[in-house]
Amino acid sequence: MDLLNVVVDRMFRLIMDVSRLRHCVRVPVLLMCLLIGGVVWAADTEPAQDAGIPCPSGQDDCIQAPAAPPDQPRPVLQGGALAHSVHALSARIDSFFANEKLYQDTTGSILRVNGDTIFNDAGEVGFEGKIKLRLKLPRTEKKLRLTLESDPEIERNTADTGFHGSPTTAVTKADYYAGLQWLADVGQGWQTGSSIGLKLDGGSPDYFLRLRLSKVIPLGGWTLRRDGSWFMYGQAGAGIDAAIEFDHLLADHWLFRSRSFVKYEIEPETSSPGQTFYIFHAMDNLRELVYELGVTGVDALNQSLTTDYLFAVRYRQAIHQDVVFIEAIPRVLFNQANGHDAEPQFVVRLEWLFRG
Repeated sequence: MDLLNVVVDRMFRLIMDVSRLRHCVRVPVLLMCLLIGGVVWAADTEPAQDAGIPCPSGQDDCIQAPAAPPDQPRPVLQGGALAHSVHALSARIDSFFANEKLYQDTTGSILRVNGDTIFNDAGEVGFEGKIKLRLKLPRTEKKLRLTLESDPEIERNTADTGFHGSPTTAVTKADYYAGLQWLADVGQGWQTGSSIGLKLDGGSPDYFLRLRLSKVIPLGGWTLRRDGSWFMYGQAGAGIDAAIEFDHLLADHWLFRSRSFVKYEIEPETSSPGQTFYIFHAMDNLRELVYELGVTGVDALNQSLTTDYLFAVRYRQAIHQDVVFIEAIPRVLFNQANGHDAEPQFVVRLEWLFRG
């Protein structure tokens, strides 16, 4: 615990130092320091034994990882002991943080509602809220679901939040997507989800179609996850979302993740690529911590721009069973619209998560 306190204290000091940076050229140096420091620390840490998912039969050299909640079935991995451990810890973390993969991999019903209160260095207070609903329909073998969400795109990073003047504005100004989703396994480890529905943005409704594919592949001590979706809107046109994610076990309860993503829109032809690095610490069944560092850009009209840099620490804790969660997120944004000047923010997030 003393070591954890030292690590957290140093990360918060680092955030304050980063907030004083004036030039985004120093961000890659910060990235290198963060990653090297995490890997070196993990290499010197002796994995502790823990009750959880056992090693595959006949193998006793894998690192134990706590089991994911039973509502998140994992695809069967044809990999070794280490890949088994990486995938187990990854599934547990994704379930605890209730990220997009929880909705793709779970066949049951899920409702997540969260609200953010955002404090910036100018003394302003903003609000943002999101909702995601997946409701399984009876007599469909858990394959057909009713969906309602405020953000259907593949997750990018924690900078994907708005800044509204009141909670009411955050709710009324959001776009909502309602539809039906069909889940299926198409073989070779691929999982699919096909959606059709309406986009509701306060104006005239706009229909949308979406087809998603995902697959997890073991790579020795790593796992690779590929996610992709093709989408089409009646007014905005068609495009593609894609993400590639590498997970690696640093030590017992410590996971490194590299996530590369891109959104491509056909008309007008625009691509929005990005890269995010994470270091997760599954502290116990009630608390988890993640360090996040990312960059996003845009390529349009034969011009490429780096639009955002992000550094954040997310501390998440369950405060009522596995239903109510609270997060504290200190972060620094470097937005191209503001000349990449540092914008320190502190986010308090309250979230309700219902599974059935």
